[in-house]
Amino acid sequence: MTDPILDELHETRRRLLEDAGGTLEGLAASLQERQRSSGRQILEARRTIRCPGERGESTHLQG
Repeated sequence: MTDPILDELHETRRRLLEDAGGTLEGLAASLQERQRSSGRQILEARRTIRCPGERGESTHLQG
């Protein structure tokens, strides 16, 4: 059994990729240009400071 929503998503992805020359780089460039030409305000993401303990870092104090 197929899911019509997933089928539509896959078809949209296929079409966008094809329209952008068939490469992910082309797709990214196409979407960035579409974003720039939209006239909408683009906000830059802020960098976050990682907390101790993320990615397996030790949370124990040395001393």
